[in-house]
Amino acid sequence: WSIAQRLLSNLDNRVLAAYFDPFGLSAVSQAVRYWTVSERNTQLVPLSQLILGNRALWIGIAGVIFAAGYRLFAFSKSPLVLSRAKGAKNGVAGPLEPPRPLPKPTASLAPLVSANGAGDSLRLAGFYLREIVTGVPFLVITLAGMILLIVSAINADKIFDTTVYPVTRVMAATIRDGFSLFFLILITFYAGELTWRERVLRLDQIADSQPISTGIVMAAKVAATLAMLVLLNLVLVLTGITVQAAKGYFNFEIPLYFGVLFGTVFPSLLCLTLLAFFLHAVLNNKFFGHTALILVSLSSGILPTLGLERNLYLFAGGPSVVYSDMNGFGPFLTPLFWWSAYWLSFSIIAAIVANRIWVRGTETGLLARWRRTRFGTGSRIALAVAGAAFVGIGAYTFYNTDVLNRYETSKGATKERAKYERSYKAEWEKKPMPRITAVKMDVSLYPERGQYELKGTYTLRNKNMVAVSEVALQLDRDLTVKALTFGIPATPNIADTRTGFRTYKLERPLAPGEETTLDFHLAYEKRGFRNNGVATNIAGNGTFLTQPGPAIGYQGGGEISDETERRKQKLPKRPRRAPATDKAALANTYIGNDADWIAFEATVRTAPDQIALAPGYLQREWSENGRRCFHYKMDAPIRNFYSFLSARYAVKRDKWVDKGGKPVALEIYYHPAHTYNLDRMMAGMKAALAYCSNNFSPYQFRQMRILEFPAYASFAQSFPNTVPYSESIGFIAKVDETKDDIDYPYYVTAHEVAHQWWAHQILGANVEGAEMLSESLAEYTAIKIMEQKDGLARTRKFLRFDLDRYLRGRGGEREGESPLVKVQEQQYIHYPKGALAFYALSERIGTERLNATLSRFVEDKKFQEPPYTTAPELMAYLHQDTPADAQEFLTDQFEKITLYDCRTISATKAKQPGGKWRVTMKVSVAKKYSDPGGKETDAPFNDAVDIGVFAEADKKRAGDDKNALGKPLAFDKRKIGKGEQTVTFTVSEEPFKAGIDPYN
Repeated sequence: WSIAQRLLSNLDNRVLAAYFDPFGLSAVSQAVRYWTVSERNTQLVPLSQLILGNRALWIGIAGVIFAAGYRLFAFSKSPLVLSRAKGAKNGVAGPLEPPRPLPKPTASLAPLVSANGAGDSLRLAGFYLREIVTGVPFLVITLAGMILLIVSAINADKIFDTTVYPVTRVMAATIRDGFSLFFLILITFYAGELTWRERVLRLDQIADSQPISTGIVMAAKVAATLAMLVLLNLVLVLTGITVQAAKGYFNFEIPLYFGVLFGTVFPSLLCLTLLAFFLHAVLNNKFFGHTALILVSLSSGILPTLGLERNLYLFAGGPSVVYSDMNGFGPFLTPLFWWSAYWLSFSIIAAIVANRIWVRGTETGLLARWRRTRFGTGSRIALAVAGAAFVGIGAYTFYNTDVLNRYETSKGATKERAKYERSYKAEWEKKPMPRITAVKMDVSLYPERGQYELKGTYTLRNKNMVAVSEVALQLDRDLTVKALTFGIPATPNIADTRTGFRTYKLERPLAPGEETTLDFHLAYEKRGFRNNGVATNIAGNGTFLTQPGPAIGYQGGGEISDETERRKQKLPKRPRRAPATDKAALANTYIGNDADWIAFEATVRTAPDQIALAPGYLQREWSENGRRCFHYKMDAPIRNFYSFLSARYAVKRDKWVDKGGKPVALEIYYHPAHTYNLDRMMAGMKAALAYCSNNFSPYQFRQMRILEFPAYASFAQSFPNTVPYSESIGFIAKVDETKDDIDYPYYVTAHEVAHQWWAHQILGANVEGAEMLSESLAEYTAIKIMEQKDGLARTRKFLRFDLDRYLRGRGGEREGESPLVKVQEQQYIHYPKGALAFYALSERIGTERLNATLSRFVEDKKFQEPPYTTAPELMAYLHQDTPADAQEFLTDQFEKITLYDCRTISATKAKQPGGKWRVTMKVSVAKKYSDPGGKETDAPFNDAVDIGVFAEADKKRAGDDKNALGKPLAFDKRKIGKGEQTVTFTVSEEPFKAGIDPYN
């Protein structure tokens, strides 16, 4: 089953993965993969060929195993005999062997004991360990785990089916995440087996009579279990190194393997092992002990759903550790250490108690064993020390989570958001507010301490037709307010520290058109650690802060967006976006409601060995008070959308010159070890700048930069002339050009650079369809840029992934699917469907015509003041420039939810005179319209569809892509009516594949 899950990431492996799954879940998932919400609610799971094949396969395998077990099982205690003796045939015994003298009996329950307790324990542990590692269960589980690890490593961190370099960070995380279930199985099984070993063999009375203390026996069994885990981890490390070497990667970073597996994973395994022996000692029933341990392990996932989220009672609870090549273990080690120490002290107490109530002799009742318990001096001291540590560390962790920080459950946070909406929305959401027109920041970063300070000034202008007498601010509630003053004296009114919402009454109203200032001094002061979550935005190496200053006005982003949760909190239904006709919503963009265009200037101070960056052009660099300082300033207004980054960067520089001769400086700030794809990213920047400048409008800046940040998040984000880019989504990609791999470092770079047009020149109002104007167009642009570099084959492969993402996403829609022109924060629509729709339109009316329309739209709407543009406005441009015969297609793609069912029913080939081949295909086409819930209705179809005949694909380039097509021998757009049709082609070479809509 685990192997099947690893294979599912590859579009071409999904049928194979479905057969691998013994439970049949993957087969069922594949059968209903593209079902809509309506279909999932009304239809039964079909008995598809895949499901029936999976069940037949695994029933057959189960039958073979059962038959083998039945054949080999015997009720006698005689050794298993797999074949007859050579002398026995047809039931006739062979000649008897002459009698032999029997050896003198030697009974050995375990190694002989001595007066040296530690030595005895070690010898016993070695004895038990040999039994474990030479046993069939251990070998089978280890082999299965290694196979899973190899499969997982091959598919680790794949994006668009393109692999990554097997850096140790990825390999160690693969081992940790993929083998956790095996660790639990091994601890559960062997703790029980070792506890009950002598009793199962019926040697317990003899063993219990040996002159050896219970503590030595139990310590030996615990040590053997832990040694087994250590040995297994070492085997996994060697397997990981072997996989790395097999993939041509030799920077093994062995200390990192040990840091991840023994530093972050092993403490919890140690605690679980001690608890396992305690449970077996208390319950004195092997299967109850197994069950109890499994329930304790499951409780860490179940209790939080009930609102019980404290690590103080979630066994072996603690932070999920993320290792970054840039920042190492970063801020995770401190909370990991204290939570591990807390649970280890508890586990030691459990082990001491288990030792005292260990079953020895004929008395097996728990109360009787407890009454006979006598804690010796050593046990009392150990119990006192462990108890004091447990209480003391528990108190210290509580002090950190509840005194130094705010403890809040997930349900509590949801209730707080509901309270925020109930308390402030009605009064403050539509109250006129001044807007930010200029930002001047002085940011002091202290990466070594995990802290930062903000000193800033906003220029605020009243752009309303009425005076403003009150101002609302939304602050990050984790920031300490050192000072906050307005240019016009103001009196604080609301100061909600739980939500960060504040209001101020101005001494005199701010008149329409009048300006004032807001000066603030805020600080993030790291205080201990939290119960859940670790702050990673300020990092030892790789700080990434996004707009940390105050926002003006009530912020709808703080509301609960999930409708199910809103119903639980008795909140009214909340539209994700206002309709495009809402005049109030047209006054704001969808990325913010407190500014239009701002003048931006920032000074950033950081550690002396780091480079700090912000949007803008570097004015000055200097050192002051042991800090390295950078002053950035924009020479033109930008969106109120900026960030601050700092790290120990290496820098790659180049330049691009536009067709008018304007040079643009290109820079990539990267972790020194991540040089694999810098050339691809640099090429992506150049190609995107050229494509967008030539097709849409001139680039508005004089520089473009990519800034790497740690793997705590996996995205890239486009700020003005600055793109923060995660180390986990491109810097370690391994693109194999010989296998038609998708070059996603190039593609992601092109997408983010395209946002300099589709977000930083054109940005939609905060209404339905806003993301179509930014994300859909950036996605379309990136695909066109990728097509120029890689050709149609790889582009079609990428579009298959987009189609899969869209069709899968429809099945998870909870509030109703929207047409693209009305998309509302629905990623499965505005990314993949948006790209598919614009790309299909470019094929239908021509790329040049579509780009000319987009260029005209940009020229009319760029750098816009309110009211902001909308998706329907773009649709008007598209309808105007689209030929009459493509108008229905345009409407279907953008303004309706339209699905096509194109099938190749049969295809035959016949050799013709002169070496030609005749291909006959029977095809069918259907078009359906869908409502928001996924209910489909038939629609008339009379449109052109791609039909093609292809030679065999180059196997080396195709790699694992079973759907790869060779060169087209015939390819045409043919007008096909609804229903079955017969189509013929004559080609000059022997065909290999043929079909309708062949690339999808």
